[in-house]
Amino acid sequence: MEFIQIIDDQSKKTYLPQVWSLLETSYSQVPGGLHFTSPEHVIADTDEWHLIVENGQVQALTLHKYKCGLKLVALAKAKGMGTRAALKQLIDYALRHGWMELSDRAETFVMRECNGHQFMIHASLAGQLLKKIVLPASEDTFHYRREIMHCLKTKLLLGTPNFAYAS
Repeated sequence: MEFIQIIDDQSKKTYLPQVWSLLETSYSQVPGGLHFTSPEHVIADTDEWHLIVENGQVQALTLHKYKCGLKLVALAKAKGMGTRAALKQLIDYALRHGWMELSDRAETFVMRECNGHQFMIHASLAGQLLKKIVLPASEDTFHYRREIMHCLKTKLLLGTPNFAYAS
């Protein structure tokens, strides 16, 4: 398996059919769903893609924007042996080199499989980092709530953002 980092649109187009298919499948059961409206929107609204590829097939992916460092905005994996480990590898990288906002199954996976508890960001920083209105959550001091795709969700920030760009 090979780690591929993509920043140019032409290279993204090479993998776009596989990436789009994996995203649609992965987000089909997520409340609020996929935040991208089309394959073209995925290219236009992301800056950097990280893929694990084996024999030309995308096994796992994380998509990122340049926002207070490298913000993970979507993740997915194929079905099959080794894809869970491939996604874990990408998330481990993302936690150390960027940050992410998670909920639902993604939060559970990262906390359990990627030692996410080592990268928790206090909820009091969420509004500053996201530049969005957030509401307190009753679970703890790390979770918060915000509306996403007309759905009020409880979220958690993890990783290593660059707060120099957050003001």
